Amino acid sequence: SINVSLSWIPNSIGEFNVTIYAVPVPGENVTYDNIMSSMVAVISVPDIWVNPEEFNITTTGGSIVNRTLTIGNNGTGVLEFEIRDKIGISQYQEYTLQLPGGTESVGNNYANLSLVKNLSIPTHTQLNIQSIKTLAASIDVLLAAADSSDVLRSILLAFDDISTVDQFNTEYDTPTLSQLQQYDAVIVWANGQHADPVGLGDVLADYVDSGGKVMLTQPSVTPPWGVEGRIITGSYSPFAYEGEPIWWPAELGWYDPSHPIMEGVGNITDEVQEDVMLTEGAELVALWDNGEPLVATKYSVVSINIFLSDSYFWTGDVPTLVHNALIWSEEVYWLTEYPQNGTVDPGNETNITVTFNATGLEVGVYN
Repeated sequence: SINVSLSWIPNSIGEFNVTIYAVPVPGENVTYDNIMSSMVAVISVPDIWVNPEEFNITTTGGSIVNRTLTIGNNGTGVLEFEIRDKIGISQYQEYTLQLPGGTESVGNNYANLSLVKNLSIPTHTQLNIQSIKTLAASIDVLLAAADSSDVLRSILLAFDDISTVDQFNTEYDTPTLSQLQQYDAVIVWANGQHADPVGLGDVLADYVDSGGKVMLTQPSVTPPWGVEGRIITGSYSPFAYEGEPIWWPAELGWYDPSHPIMEGVGNITDEVQEDVMLTEGAELVALWDNGEPLVATKYSVVSINIFLSDSYFWTGDVPTLVHNALIWSEEVYWLTEYPQNGTVDPGNETNITVTFNATGLEVGVYN
């Protein structure tokens, strides 16, 4: 049996009939009742207000400015709040991406493991992105993979807020911490085997500890292609190994539409999934329709269960998903708040100290 915990946040008072339905995965034979209903009476709800709604500050380099943000509760229930910082979004933009077709992998590689020989290798196609958030400041990305991916590199460089995409082939060597720290984010995967999977996992954990952001993509935890070392044993990774890869077509299943990583993502397919389970403390963001985790986060590490090699099988909104994950993990190091979480009783308010620290910032506009 599996224990499932659900949370629901009502926004109005009244009685509600809450029904939960468990959808069987393909091939599952359901022999028990998979529907549960319950009447829920909501007698109080919070109603948040904030003042001011925005700060506009002009300051000099090296200075520190404090401002007060007031959070109030006009509702009848206790308000619980948590403050998170997101790097400024410059605008929503439209893109038309030319996606090259996948290439057939040769040799004893991950892409050649499939017992199903009629996998569909995508052909050249065009992806129209109607609207996607882009950052006010550009970021630099490193592809650290036992492989190369001109496809992913060309896709990422098409976005205006990604200025650099370099490659480091971990099949032959392992990057140092100083090399990783030249980049805002590192994307990891394998088609061959990492030269030193333990050393790579150790330096990735050191990179996260120093403020770096890591995206672990397929295969990240499956031996012998996965990463080892502290990134796994130190519980940084949202995914843990459960079984052999699943070489079967899958589509996007359940996902959290409110999560920034999934904004603009509605159609994804892939013909291979890593068989993984969530680690303790990981936040599930999306599932494949066969029940395998697709996207999860933990600290500044994002796991995406998609094979990003040039020998790829995916289709759909993968470029949007990867871009969203890269900018979601960007910290706003010049902005802090105290306290960052708390409660406000009905009819009350609380003050938050917001600190803007211009130390080390270049002249410019920060959002």
